[in-house]
Amino acid sequence: MTQISSEPAHNAATLNDEVTLALRAITEKRAATIGYLLDESRQRHIADDFAREAIRHYGRDIGHKLRAQMRDRQDLQEFAGLFTRGLESQVYEMEPVSASRAEFIVLFHYCPYVNCWRQQGRGASEIETLCDICMEGDHALTDAFPGLRLEVQTALARGDAACRLRFISQSRMRRNGNLKWGPRNQFINQPEAAIQALSGQKLTTVDGDVDGRIYPTDGTGIRVADPARQGRRFGVGHDE
Repeated sequence: MTQISSEPAHNAATLNDEVTLALRAITEKRAATIGYLLDESRQRHIADDFAREAIRHYGRDIGHKLRAQMRDRQDLQEFAGLFTRGLESQVYEMEPVSASRAEFIVLFHYCPYVNCWRQQGRGASEIETLCDICMEGDHALTDAFPGLRLEVQTALARGDAACRLRFISQSRMRRNGNLKWGPRNQFINQPEAAIQALSGQKLTTVDGDVDGRIYPTDGTGIRVADPARQGRRFGVGHDE
């Protein structure tokens, strides 16, 4: 993993208008407070779990507010437009990379949190941990959207050139490059995803073979395909 140097090559802001700078200053105050709160709690031998859960509560609140603004709450493209709209996108210098009905990828070229923690003299490992704690809010935001999950693929706090966030709609599965809705069309390419299967239903391969086994779940109710058969595409079988 790339270490953050004392003279960082990344996290250099390019927007410096008065409004953006003011909003970043407010964000940095929040970052400073989080850092100092954790300093004090650790001195008292309190685990970081309380901070993670508190930030998750905040993230869920944001997610529900975002959801309330949407006309189609299953439309990831509409979600992407709202996520990158407004002044906050300037604070983080967001750059949408792609937005489809299956996934949304966005880059953050600047992070005021990282800037604040560096100014406080915190080391690379601590900054990475603080970032991971704060990102609980972004992960929890997806709780308001069933079937949506977030991957943090790269992070400025890890020394990467940008934060790369990938939101994935697990409600939409791919079949021959097309996206389909609903249990009759939930096909996947293993091992990239899992099969959304209802209890008691048979699993069938795309070429028509019936697999009568009930696959184990990963704890979320999503059935996971047999690793020995990775590479084959499966769907939910229905008795007509």
